Amino acid sequence: MSESEMPRLNPSGRSTSPRRDRSSWFVWFVVVFGLLSAVALALYGVLHGGFGRDTHAEWLKLSDALKKQGEPLYFAEMKPADVPPEQNFFEADVFAGLAEDAPSSPLLQRAVNPGQGLDVAGLLAAATKGNGASLDAIANAMQSAGLLRAKTEFLLAGDRVRSGMRSLGLDFTPLAEAADRPAARFSADYAQPFPKLPHLHYLETLGDWLAIRAIAQLSTVDGDGASTDLLLIGRLADSIATEPFLSSQRMRRLLLGLFAGCVRVGIDWGAWTDDQLARFTEALDRARLLSDFAWALRGERAELNTMIHAALSGQKPGAIDAAQAWLGTDLAGLDIRALRARQVAVNQAIQHFLDALTASPLLPAALVPDTAALPPSAGERLKDLAEDARIFSQIQTYLSQALVACALERYRFKNGAYPDKPAALIPEFLPAIPNDPVTGAPLVYERKPTGFVLTSAGWSEGKAWTWTRSL
Repeated sequence: MSESEMPRLNPSGRSTSPRRDRSSWFVWFVVVFGLLSAVALALYGVLHGGFGRDTHAEWLKLSDALKKQGEPLYFAEMKPADVPPEQNFFEADVFAGLAEDAPSSPLLQRAVNPGQGLDVAGLLAAATKGNGASLDAIANAMQSAGLLRAKTEFLLAGDRVRSGMRSLGLDFTPLAEAADRPAARFSADYAQPFPKLPHLHYLETLGDWLAIRAIAQLSTVDGDGASTDLLLIGRLADSIATEPFLSSQRMRRLLLGLFAGCVRVGIDWGAWTDDQLARFTEALDRARLLSDFAWALRGERAELNTMIHAALSGQKPGAIDAAQAWLGTDLAGLDIRALRARQVAVNQAIQHFLDALTASPLLPAALVPDTAALPPSAGERLKDLAEDARIFSQIQTYLSQALVACALERYRFKNGAYPDKPAALIPEFLPAIPNDPVTGAPLVYERKPTGFVLTSAGWSEGKAWTWTRSL
């Protein structure tokens, strides 16, 4: 071994080597470089609002104020309560595989893909033209698809439609059994925002088929069958009542609209019994669409705040992309101070919207925020939500009118005529007359020689929303 390769002794008597000396110098270099980088990063942060002492102050102040109002700010606060599997509507066998968008149930498979060139949404659109109960177009479509024998063309349209549905194998018995379960919680991943919600499409399809069959059964004087189908539509709507998503609440709105529409057809045709009307009243009394809409809007805000928090904490560097729909597509070029400023402005605008939405009376003009401090994307989004509010208000009015109409029919069954004043319905048939969401006052009732008219003031265009019943 040469002298240059031999270990050297340091003053402590321990051997050293050139390799170990080089390693020590490398470690010191990394430490010093890291310290200098940290100082540079901190300086950059101070200059660009990233780590400034007051960078988050406005957001923290607003979030504290909203929390004191009981407002949920992050998505973890929006998660629906757990439900025991044996009580969970969505744990029934009929929904097996639905969370993966691959249901094994023959009912779900056939409802979504009936084949034969049929589309349930198109069929329902044909059924709801004119007076809301035109079945000939559906029967003819089923005839063209080869589902009906030629001789059935001489039967009533309702019988032809029911025959076509039987040919498709649409057996709703498993759904009726699932409806006995008292609660519902779809197995989406609520641990993070924007979970997949494949069940909504299936619920819509089931609701459409049930509405078609209910109208067909009404046309053939099968009120019992029709009322069973309507209550199933109501159960589908109730199953998503606690989901904090706009898409879920829009689906609930659609299903409840179908429910009320079919109730109206049955009332116009004199098809319902007192007991059936009483059950409809219970279902309609649970409908609080504007509250559902407000819950979904809180979910939108919670998703936005959770995405920003995840991005700033480094948990999900790409999370900021999900916030662009609200805060603008230029987020990548903003410093943290500017990002927080936009977050504060949007949260304030959403809270303003919520306060206006839950006020009584509901003033449509108050739903349109001052967009001066908002990014254009947020302004457009809030304008869309104002239109949503109009639709939710109109359907809620429709549901409230259906609720009063059911009570009026029950009063007529007992007393032989409609009452002169709506107060006569209280308390036997209704605990109170529901309010017009726009005016905050009770719905206007007017008795007519051949029936009645229920009137809401309507939205800002000045066109009233009415429900007319003629005997």
